[in-house]
Amino acid sequence: MIDFFVNHWPSRRGGEERSQPRRINAASTLLRYLDSLNTVRTPPNFVIMGDFNDEPHNYSMSNILSASEYTDNSSLINLAWDIYNQGEGTLLYQNDFNMLDQIIISKSFKDGNGIDYIDNSFEIFRDDSFIYKDGKRKGSIVPSFEGGKYIGGYADHLPVVAKFLLIKN
Repeated sequence: MIDFFVNHWPSRRGGEERSQPRRINAASTLLRYLDSLNTVRTPPNFVIMGDFNDEPHNYSMSNILSASEYTDNSSLINLAWDIYNQGEGTLLYQNDFNMLDQIIISKSFKDGNGIDYIDNSFEIFRDDSFIYKDGKRKGSIVPSFEGGKYIGGYADHLPVVAKFLLIKN
């Protein structure tokens, strides 16, 4: 059994530091659900995804959820770490990409049984049809709205994807 958690955590409106307690609360709420399911799922198979409005290094992700880069002792693996460390991101804000959209998996998806995450398959999905090709927003997604006006775009964040493999025993 796989448990999917689709998230959209509180925004950074008002500033990252000022809004941080709301995202810490969201992380704590999610952790309570994960801890509860950990008692009945052996092994737990969690896929946690969405717009967290925090980056992998932020307190809510790295300290509350303990979603880390892959290590033998990490129970939750944040697949976004590698490309985040390369400076990539899903939202262009003040000429800097932020990695706010992530996929986190339980370590059971790396054990060779059932369904496994395909190493290095996490990526930011970019399609030429919805990406700015030039200008100050080059590489970012064309939004639905700009300055309160509908411009026919798609969203304000780039989507993320990861691939998994069904292993037949």
